[in-house]
Amino acid sequence: MEVKTDGGYASESTLKALGGLLGSANYDFVAQTQASTTDTWTFRSGGSGGIVRVIVITYTDDSKATISTVERTT
Repeated sequence: MEVKTDGGYASESTLKALGGLLGSANYDFVAQTQASTTDTWTFRSGGSGGIVRVIVITYTDDSKATISTVERTT
């Protein structure tokens, strides 16, 4: 799957376009961390309080041009 990137990582709009990953979750805080071949998005409610969803996007290489897998861990 090709992915549009924003500065070398998947943007929030790209995550929403993947559909179903956030489900009906309500969140008001998003944190993102990057590694060479992964982006981890943590969605929380109540500011930086309880975790609603964690999504890990793994790319095929460090160019981050092609997604290998997308996992929702909560």
